[in-house]
Amino acid sequence: DEALVGPALSHAENRALRRRLHRAWAARASRGRFDTTPLILQILALREEAARLLGFPHYAEMALGLRMCSSAARLEAFLEELTRAVRPHAEEEYARLQAFAAKELGLRRLAPHDLAFAMERMRRARFVDEEALRPWFPADQVVAGALAIAERMFGLRFVEEPEAPRWHPEVRCLRVEERGRTRGWLYLDLFMRTGKRGGAWMDEGAIGWRHPQRTTLPVAYIVASFARAEGQEPLWTPSDAETLLHELGHALHLVLCERTRVRSLSGLGGVPWDAVELPSQWLEQAASTPWGLRLLSRHWRTGEPLSRAQIARLIASRRFLGALRLARQLEYAWMDFALHTQPAPADAVELRRRVRQARDRAAVVPRAGYDRTENSFTHIFAGGYAAGYYSYLWAETMAADAWHATAPDARPRIRRARAFRREILAIGGTRPMDEAIRRFLGRPPEMQALLRRWGIEA
Repeated sequence: DEALVGPALSHAENRALRRRLHRAWAARASRGRFDTTPLILQILALREEAARLLGFPHYAEMALGLRMCSSAARLEAFLEELTRAVRPHAEEEYARLQAFAAKELGLRRLAPHDLAFAMERMRRARFVDEEALRPWFPADQVVAGALAIAERMFGLRFVEEPEAPRWHPEVRCLRVEERGRTRGWLYLDLFMRTGKRGGAWMDEGAIGWRHPQRTTLPVAYIVASFARAEGQEPLWTPSDAETLLHELGHALHLVLCERTRVRSLSGLGGVPWDAVELPSQWLEQAASTPWGLRLLSRHWRTGEPLSRAQIARLIASRRFLGALRLARQLEYAWMDFALHTQPAPADAVELRRRVRQARDRAAVVPRAGYDRTENSFTHIFAGGYAAGYYSYLWAETMAADAWHATAPDARPRIRRARAFRREILAIGGTRPMDEAIRRFLGRPPEMQALLRRWGIEA
């Protein structure tokens, strides 16, 4: 479970333990009866066959036909442009991380199992320890702050519905109102419990659309597994607050979509796959502004707000090693691109070679010899992101540009937020997203805002 492995690799001081844990994690699903290699080879061969039967040169060209990024050539150009902009800065960041690890941690050679640990120690030394900020992010305040952000930006009200049906006593149901009119409902199921899946996601309980006889209102639910100690006030991290805003962005996309008479064009069903993350990545950026952090935080015992210095350090920490973060995402996007544009690999050796060459197009950090990330890459083999992992970077590029247009000085302009709702959230699948984002920005999206978000000066 990444929710357990990630913190352990970031905080465990025992290097031998980190090595064992990293080896098991990076090589999972690649040995014995759990080896997924035969399945991967079969999946890639069948996808290639399906594409050719339909007259496409490869699977990527078939999949991209229904997306904003409409061709493999356009996708490759996007990835190449972003790689050129990011890689030199990622190399500089990695050199600084190596120097810090050698001087401050005594790690003369930064091994793959040391990477997360060194990054976290450097973050603490240079900026802020997120764990130390937990007292300022009690769960109730984070939820109230996230809803307040949405209310102010879009003119909404979230009203508790204590009598609504629910699947667990901890679940909250909120009616979403606008000028006294119900727009839909939002369910929140946010805490970890036995048998519950890790992570965080939004899904639809109902799509809002106009039947011939009646109108159905949308129902969104956000499910997460945020930590909570028994009998104690649940205290989250700033990253948890950002995650909640991200999922709330998805929920608002569903609830605020204008209802049409065509069900497939209502809600998120008609939104191109590579634009689905646009609203969520747009809204999460409120957690990196002084305005948003003041709404999201308050000391659980004293009611004291975060100081200006704490807010400044926290915002700076969000850009920390941003080029390395983007380079890693580019590695995965290039891997996905190569596996779905080239002929299906014949065997495991060819698969490993293909993956290595693809990742090397953006890689900065050396990988362990035992790394078999592709074997557990569920996004592209079991999660709907086949020939689509680039979507995160594609949508983030638009989201950063759109957020800068909404909040050029970190405080949102309500008029621009309402325009984002009108041009992006409300349209569902009734208008091409390329056209919608151009109408909102007044031009095509550009990469500069994304690079600035992660501390990269182009």
